[in-house]
Amino acid sequence: MIRIVLFWMLFSLTVVSCTQHIASNKTIIRLKGSDTMLILAQQLADAYMTINPEVSLQIEDGGTATGFTALIQGETDIAMASRLINPQEAQQMAKKYKSIGLSYLVAGDALSIYLNPANQIKTLTMGDLDLIFSGQIDDWLVFTDFPGKIVPVIRPVTSGTFLYFKQHVLKGKDYASYSREMPTTRAVTQLITRDKNAIGYGGFAYGDSVFRAPVNGVFPTPQNVRNDTYPLARYLYFYTIDVPDQQVRRFIDWVIGPAGQRIVKQVGYIPLWD
Repeated sequence: MIRIVLFWMLFSLTVVSCTQHIASNKTIIRLKGSDTMLILAQQLADAYMTINPEVSLQIEDGGTATGFTALIQGETDIAMASRLINPQEAQQMAKKYKSIGLSYLVAGDALSIYLNPANQIKTLTMGDLDLIFSGQIDDWLVFTDFPGKIVPVIRPVTSGTFLYFKQHVLKGKDYASYSREMPTTRAVTQLITRDKNAIGYGGFAYGDSVFRAPVNGVFPTPQNVRNDTYPLARYLYFYTIDVPDQQVRRFIDWVIGPAGQRIVKQVGYIPLWD
């Protein structure tokens, strides 16, 4: 009996040791950053790991700024970004690595204005958005026959979308002091679904439960992004410190290739080419 127990103990230890050895042979690629890109990155990772079982992709959101910080500190291999790197981040990177990083276009996005489906508003101008999100207009009665305190819903300061919207819509002005800050794009859409007076913004892929309002009379669609008529069209990016190693480069090449771009389209973003 003692021999049997010892045999199974040794067998179990051998199995554990082999499992750990196999796991340790996997190439781990870390991606961190943009919440806008989270769903896309997860779908890309699942598909890539299916055909490349020797690779393990680890995805973490937290915002574009968080991704750049992690990249500079060596805590991620790829920063996911919904905006370009800013001068301060580039300066930190250059100081540490003598490089301002390499960027890769991953997808196009129609940054969407989310409204509750019960809201009577059917279109807004860039000027309207400026007045609403900066707090200069705070009641829907200005636009409709139905009064209601406007609830601007925004992302945290670490979000690339927060900064993009502030630069391109508010022209650098502060958001309204009574804005509701939500940690993720999904949380933004969930709040707007519950509150008919709420208005927010986020990536096109997240807007299925809300109304994506036209801006300047133009709907946020892939076609209107491609023909450059939608005013809040933007790109989504990967960033690396320098020329990545072979496995990271293979993954990035796959993402911007036909297979990866098919997933971009399936998720709801705009592929780099048809």
